[in-house]
Amino acid sequence: CDCDPRGISGPQCEHASGQCACVSGVTGPRCDVCARGSSGEFPACEPCDACFGLWDAAVAELANQTRRLSAHVAELQSGGGGAGAVAAPYKALVSSLEANAKEDLSGLRNASDAVNTTLDALTEEAGALRRAVMELQEQVYNAKNANFQGAMDTISEAHMDSVTAEARVNASTSNPGNTVERSAAVRQAAEDKLSGSQKKFDR
Repeated sequence: CDCDPRGISGPQCEHASGQCACVSGVTGPRCDVCARGSSGEFPACEPCDACFGLWDAAVAELANQTRRLSAHVAELQSGGGGAGAVAAPYKALVSSLEANAKEDLSGLRNASDAVNTTLDALTEEAGALRRAVMELQEQVYNAKNANFQGAMDTISEAHMDSVTAEARVNASTSNPGNTVERSAAVRQAAEDKLSGSQKKFDR
């Protein structure tokens, strides 16, 4: 067997013809082609829309009816004068049926083309929506990053302000000659002066 392993349902094949056993949606002697009713490139065969099966069945039935009528007419015409005389009353009916079948087939083909056009338009619209969603996701991601960066900048500024304030506080309490020491000295001098004044007043 010369089967494509990607499209077969089993390793066996027909002994005489070599036809492989294909999985659903795949056809061909080697099972390496997408079957009718499937789309895409083998081995990625995808089933067509559900309406395809309905149209395909209707077209096949009309085609079978047309072939049967044509075969019947040919049989009547080849049967000689008697058969031709018998067939004469039915020629108009047969012609009318053939015309109606061809008209129905044409209408079905047009409807199928319209369905395919609609599906193509929907596919294109779905692609546009997918691209729009991706753009929105990117915008949200960028906005989140921008807000995060702004928050980090604010935190950094607050941290720097805190460090500066802490340095000022340390300078006012720890460094020699700081504000607290000068304030304590001024207070002590004021108290000494008040004490001296009190002693003078008591005398």
